[in-house]
Amino acid sequence: MRRKGYQRRAGGRAVLVNLRSGNALRGVIVEESARVLVLRGVTLFVPGSTPADVPGENIVAVDHVDFMQVLDPHPSPVRPAPAIDEA
Repeated sequence: MRRKGYQRRAGGRAVLVNLRSGNALRGVIVEESARVLVLRGVTLFVPGSTPADVPGENIVAVDHVDFMQVLDPHPSPVRPAPAIDEA
């Protein structure tokens, strides 16, 4: 898997990192390598618990990441799908 393309799109952007443990981290990617992600401004989400801020830089092993969502601070408006004429 090529990670360079993802690094260009995600570096410096807000992300939600979903971990294989079922927990998730929301923060900003400040560094990325083939083995780790470094996040700042992190909020930890644990199922059944209140979200908690995690101070400092947080290092996440890529092996522990299930998937990652890039959060756009200015999402484009969602347009409804065109109606289908069933006549």
